[in-house]
Amino acid sequence: MSPAGPAEVVPVAAPASLEGALGEGETVILAIKPSGWFVMLLALPRLLLAVVAAVGVFLADKTWDLSLPRRMIVLGLLLAGCAIVLWACLQWLARLYVLTDRRLLHIRGIRVVLIVECPLRAVRQVLPSARFDERMLGIGTLWFRCDGSQSEPDIAWVHINHLREIAEIVSEAVRRTR
Repeated sequence: MSPAGPAEVVPVAAPASLEGALGEGETVILAIKPSGWFVMLLALPRLLLAVVAAVGVFLADKTWDLSLPRRMIVLGLLLAGCAIVLWACLQWLARLYVLTDRRLLHIRGIRVVLIVECPLRAVRQVLPSARFDERMLGIGTLWFRCDGSQSEPDIAWVHINHLREIAEIVSEAVRRTR
């Protein structure tokens, strides 16, 4: 089941269980989900955009006297906000990062599940990083560069807790395969 080359994206038509993604005799070393902050970090920019749009509609109503009830504007904003947060929650639920004794996996997707994988023997670099907002929340992103990739990392475990510890676990697993 492991690809021979660098990271590979494998689309799966139906939601796959972790057992369905594992090869024969493959052992899971680590299986984690993103931090709960993932939902906020994904939803916040869209929520701000919804607020700006609602303010724009409110100002347009004031300027051109469109006779829109304020309750409708507020209700539209609330519905949009709920939809945005719900979508971010679904994204979080549908995301899993897995380290096995043979490979790295990034499983994500709601309607179509995508599995991005890279054999451990092909991992060239494990790069922990944390943007300013991630550092403020005590989370970070773990990037993996695999054989054959030019400049962009192949796999990212986004917004994870315990970044340094997880980076060390993955680095140790990579060292054991060499």
